[in-house]
Amino acid sequence: MKFSIEHPQFVTMTIFQWRYLLKPVKYKRIIVDSLSFLVQNKRVVIYGFVIMDNHLHLIWQISSEHKQENVRRDFLKFTAQKIKFDLQENHPNVLKQFKVDLKDREYQFWKRSSLSIDLFSKRVFEQKLDYIHNNPVKAGLCNLPEQYFYSSAAYYLLNKESFDFITHCDMYLVTTPTTAEAKKGEYVFGEHQTRLAQKIKFDLQENHPNVLKQFKVDLKDREYQFWKRSSLSIDLFSKRVFEQKLDYIHNNPVKAGLCNLPEQYFYSSAAYYLLNKESFDFITHCDMYLVTTPTTAEAKKGEYVFGEHQPPQEKNIKKALKENNHNCLQNEGMFKGNIYKTNNCF
Repeated sequence: MKFSIEHPQFVTMTIFQWRYLLKPVKYKRIIVDSLSFLVQNKRVVIYGFVIMDNHLHLIWQISSEHKQENVRRDFLKFTAQKIKFDLQENHPNVLKQFKVDLKDREYQFWKRSSLSIDLFSKRVFEQKLDYIHNNPVKAGLCNLPEQYFYSSAAYYLLNKESFDFITHCDMYLVTTPTTAEAKKGEYVFGEHQTRLAQKIKFDLQENHPNVLKQFKVDLKDREYQFWKRSSLSIDLFSKRVFEQKLDYIHNNPVKAGLCNLPEQYFYSSAAYYLLNKESFDFITHCDMYLVTTPTTAEAKKGEYVFGEHQPPQEKNIKKALKENNHNCLQNEGMFKGNIYKTNNCF
């Protein structure tokens, strides 16, 4: 199979408001059947997975014939529909917990923001696979990774083939660089990063040879490395999250002590937004995107951004909710004072 990108991705998909929707085995089976369908139809290759009660982790690689966003969208949409139909028939009270006031849907089961991390090396790949397999242990669901059924741990550790859609990671890892690469700090070039690296290298060779020596590596496919391999990609599905990340970008130089105000740093879009300076011709104003996105009513329904799958500090969420007059601290079926006391669905 040819792939749309040459490396796998670590993907996290989370249930809306971190509710324990996937606790029943029948809903875990819906996830399993959907993953099996994707593999049978040659849309993805799956190297590892775990299905927890309120989220799941995957290591997959998308076929070149399909776009990543389409595969993920279809997977989330299909599983949501299957779960909704069962809830309507068998658990109508649970279904009410997922009702939302949005124009494009009546119910929401999956959290909009999902995490995707590119895995460029054996070391990072193996780290994420171990992380996936140890998730149930950390959650107190078992003592050993291989004891948890809805995971690829038993496949790797006990050679149990309980799921027909898993491809052993050796099929990928034997073609990747050796761990000598990891020892050098995980650096790599993407398509346009390669061109930038070449330009930087030529300048260093000519003007700063001593600096160039600092990037020399002992790898078969390159003599120097300038870009770090691991990259982070986060989908921004709402105005609030978009604006948070834009502010974070603009405040980076301030936090680094390079300037006192964001707009004082030249190599940034801060001056474009704050001073209307058009120093760079490739920036599109965010209004071109934000005017088409959902309003902040979406945030009032629980669209809170979490790092990977760990919630932020409780006091910070409470403060934000009170400042914005959100009533979910008192609402039945939501937080009831303790942010982490999300009601079990079943």
